[in-house]
Amino acid sequence: MPRKRNLQFVWPKDGPKGRGHRGFWGRLDNIITGKGPDVFLQHKGSKQPITRDEWQNWDSYAFRSAHDAEELNPVSRGFERYDPYTRKYVEWATPHDWCGVGVDGWGVGPNNAGRTRFTREEKIKLNKIRQRGGKILPSEMGSDWNNEGPKRFRPEYNDFWRNAHRQCENDHLGLPLLHDPNPLMQAYQRDWWDLQNWMRREL
Repeated sequence: MPRKRNLQFVWPKDGPKGRGHRGFWGRLDNIITGKGPDVFLQHKGSKQPITRDEWQNWDSYAFRSAHDAEELNPVSRGFERYDPYTRKYVEWATPHDWCGVGVDGWGVGPNNAGRTRFTREEKIKLNKIRQRGGKILPSEMGSDWNNEGPKRFRPEYNDFWRNAHRQCENDHLGLPLLHDPNPLMQAYQRDWWDLQNWMRREL
């Protein structure tokens, strides 16, 4: 008699609060294009949810213990973390902040200040422009940017970043790591000069 499998596939949703619509064609498109959350294996009947910061791989941004646990997985994402706009796992300009010193050594502050904002590829491109003495024009940075900066920091993605940095934000505020996300965090780009401040700190 075949052995009964005690594992199940879990495919998180990446819409607002995990409620995004995804039918058969949406799933197929995600597989073909390499977009969307990873698929996880979990014990059948498990009531332990895969949290948003876990499947996004942002839970290990500020905590080496989470990264080490991830590395035990044969299909670890390593330092690739989810980008809510492109819906892909990418490497970031600052791979991690395990010491809590921020992207420039001056610590983190309110509204996501001091946490990575750019992908690794963007950092390389921006630094090349600066080294040539050129002017950085957001509109010429590609389809993932608009005239002010990266589209991943538009207001509609604020809920994503609240959850992505939930644990390190709670640690910064002296709260339990798994406490709810800080509802006051405004991680989105609010002013045009925010981009200049992000570049000054991280590049």
